[in-house]
Amino acid sequence: MLELTPKQAAPPGPAQTGFFEAHPGPVDRQSAQEVKGDFFAALFAARTDLYATRWENTQTGKAGWLPAVRGGWRKGVRYKNPDHLPLDKDVLRAHLTGATHVGLYPLLEGDLCAGGWRPTSMDRRRCSMPWRI
Repeated sequence: MLELTPKQAAPPGPAQTGFFEAHPGPVDRQSAQEVKGDFFAALFAARTDLYATRWENTQTGKAGWLPAVRGGWRKGVRYKNPDHLPLDKDVLRAHLTGATHVGLYPLLEGDLCAGGWRPTSMDRRRCSMPWRI
């Protein structure tokens, strides 16, 4: 069983979860959607100044992730200072309802990792965690 120190088990600080003001408390299937969204935001703390969106090319079969920008990305257009879209409650709601796929950026200024994120590599064959417990 994984044992955490009190510091590791503590919820993330307010700088890491800036788009809601208080911990949502107990959440279950009958909780309001807004409370569920706050719970998700607390559980997966990340930067709120940007997020990633998934793209797919049906012709080539390639897919990946790009930062979400106002107006979207266009092939052949260079973006010197892109206008990144912020991660807010509406974006999280769209993700949780399946309307869109959202990627989070857990790395904060100063190379700090938001919340309880740990580096993990997953593929079909194995799951490796390059950190010691």
